[in-house]
Amino acid sequence: MKPTITPFMKRANTLAGVGVVALSLMLTSTVFAQGEPTLEELEEQVAQQRIALEEAITNREATAAKVAEVNAELDKSKAEQEQINEELKTLCDEQESLKPGSYDNCMTSSDS
Repeated sequence: MKPTITPFMKRANTLAGVGVVALSLMLTSTVFAQGEPTLEELEEQVAQQRIALEEAITNREATAAKVAEVNAELDKSKAEQEQINEELKTLCDEQESLKPGSYDNCMTSSDS
């Protein structure tokens, strides 16, 4: 089953991506403001960007797992509701056979 991506999750992933880009730009501008960056400074910047990227990927994967879990629970709830509705229909059919004209009242009174 494919996980459903909600608008909130898209926003969260976008914000995480924006955060990574903003951090990268701040580090880059800080380094360039001080003059030409050294190889060590560039390597440190790349390492920090990798860490931030790995965190964003981990967050995205955790969010996708939670979405799959919630979707599974929703599917289970829907299946249970369908079973309840079928049982109700059967009971109302039985009541209708005993008391003609009671089916609609039976179905509507159980909605609440």
